Amino acid sequence: MFLDTFGGTPEHRPADMALYLERDLGPDQLRRELTDPEFGFWLAFQSELPVGYLKMRWHHREDSISGRDPAELCRLYALRRTHGTGVGSELLQLAFRESLQRGHDVIWLGVWEKNPRARAFYAKWGFQECGSHPFLFGSDLQTDLLMQRPLL
Repeated sequence: MFLDTFGGTPEHRPADMALYLERDLGPDQLRRELTDPEFGFWLAFQSELPVGYLKMRWHHREDSISGRDPAELCRLYALRRTHGTGVGSELLQLAFRESLQRGHDVIWLGVWEKNPRARAFYAKWGFQECGSHPFLFGSDLQTDLLMQRPLL
């Protein structure tokens, strides 16, 4: 789903995409995260086919994130053909519920500064920008904006 979202964008060179997919989304990394209790994963389905996914990380923060015990929304992706159908909203509401059930008081995320659609989506749900951090996409150093939203 990451490739469906970002594949073919002029800002991402194919070599950087391949390196990022191998290093950050490859089978070895996924295996490590799936067995680590600090992460949670969920899939969204339509007609028995996966169309979106959510990845959370518990008890992790960046310096500019407030709150006693924040939860990180690491990934929320829906296939492009499902944009506007509520898949992303349902996954985000699941992230809120899971975070609250685990006692977290803030949810935060990093979003690519050149992704206005995602930034607007999160702002609509009450997330506010609170900083930035570098994001290595393959060999390309990019900037993610940090956004957070109180849960309580």
